[in-house]
Amino acid sequence: MDTVRFKLMAFAIGASTSGIAGVVYASKVGYFNPENFVILNSILVLAYVIFGGMGSIPGVLIGAAILVWLPEVLRDYVDPSDRYMYLGALLVVMMIYRPQGVWPSRRRQRELKLAEEGLGDADAMSEPAGGKV
Repeated sequence: MDTVRFKLMAFAIGASTSGIAGVVYASKVGYFNPENFVILNSILVLAYVIFGGMGSIPGVLIGAAILVWLPEVLRDYVDPSDRYMYLGALLVVMMIYRPQGVWPSRRRQRELKLAEEGLGDADAMSEPAGGKV
């Protein structure tokens, strides 16, 4: 299978979809301003995907629900400026103890299982440690 071709197609589809979304957003807002794009929102969306499990739609939904719920629970106990520090600590703990996420995709589960057994890498884009299987 020509992986380079498929990677380029995936990149092109993602870029064109983002471009169309940008055009729609610009036509709705009327102008672009850096204040419209808060970096925290981008970081939170990435955290939702990583926490829930990359490649798994139910995992991303569960991860987003947990990470949206957590700051609301911490509202009464933690200073507002420190809430994201707890969120970051949770992500670090999650990456150490459960790198596949809350609900990983089947492919990612298989990759991590093979990596633990020493039969492959935990990276979907690389060959197994012993070469092609």
